[in-house]
Order: sequence, then C-alpha cells, then structure tokens
Amino acid sequence: MAERAQAGSATAFKRPATRRQAMGMRAYQRVDTHLGTWKTAGDDEARKKYLTFARRFPSLIQSSGLAAALAFAHDKLREYLDDLSFVLEDAGGKDPGTAFAKRAREESELVAYLVLSTRAIEAASWLKRYAEALLDSDGDGASGGAKRSGAEKSKDHTQPVARKGDPSGSTHRPAGDRS
Repeated sequence: MAERAQAGSATAFKRPATRRQAMGMRAYQRVDTHLGTWKTAGDDEARKKYLTFARRFPSLIQSSGLAAALAFAHDKLREYLDDLSFVLEDAGGKDPGTAFAKRAREESELVAYLVLSTRAIEAASWLKRYAEALLDSDGDGASGGAKRSGAEKSKDHTQPVARKGDPSGSTHRPAGDRS
C-alpha cells in the first residue's frame, strides 16, 4: 500500500500510482475514521452493523443490481452509502450517497450502468477488506462464514489418509498432493 508520513496530527499519504490504489486509500480513510469514532463513543453495535453490511454489500450488487442495492443501503445504513460514494470519488454536496444512488438509478446507457456497477463492486470490496481488517474484533477475518473450531484449524490436509477396508494398508493422498 502507499507509504504514510506523519505530518503533525494528520496522516498524509503519497499519491497512489493506480485508480485501485486510490480507491483502497480512500476506503481505509473512511473505515479508520469510523473505527476512531466508534471506539471513542464505545459503540460496538454500530461497528458490528457496519462490518456485517460491508461483508454482504458486494454480493448484493451482483445479485440485485446496483440501483436496488443502493436503495437498500440508503434505507438500512446511509453512512455506508456515503462511504461508497467517497471511495468512488463521486462525493459532492450535503448528501453524497443519495446523489450517487440517484445517478445510478438515472443512468440510461447500459454500458455506463455496467461500468458504474463494476466500479461500485470494486469500491465495496475495498470497504469490505478494510472493515474486516480494522473492525473485526474477533480477529479471525472470516468473511461472514461459519467459524472453524480449533480442531478444524489444525487439521493437516496434506497427510496421507488410510483407506477403510483396504487390506493392503495403502494410503490415499488428497488431490494435488502427488509427492
């Protein structure tokens, strides 16, 4: 990622080399700002709500379409919509998230709508990555899936497994392990 240089009390970033790096930097800034606010206020419920929403939003765009996903975000968690708009550099005015959602609804050209959807998925993915990294207090980094037990985490899938009922005692190696 981009290097940080301490400039007084604010953190300054070097100019990113790519559009994706710029998106990542803006996503980090937004999620980090929320983290500081929620820690100060002791608002663990808001942190969990944002984390859950950030984990699910990229797939919501893919399954429901951009306009429907933005309408849902506008109704459920407007600050996420503002963050998405900021990451896409589409922020402006008093309510940037609402303006972005309106633009997505009114986009009539199919190609432009698809490009906007792709960029929104990319921005939402950056928000998801940083939300998981910074806001997930469990520290497991699981993406909303079932958490694995300690026994499952330590299971070594590269060791040969004896076949049941095989009198020769031969072993079976998992696919991909043919050493």
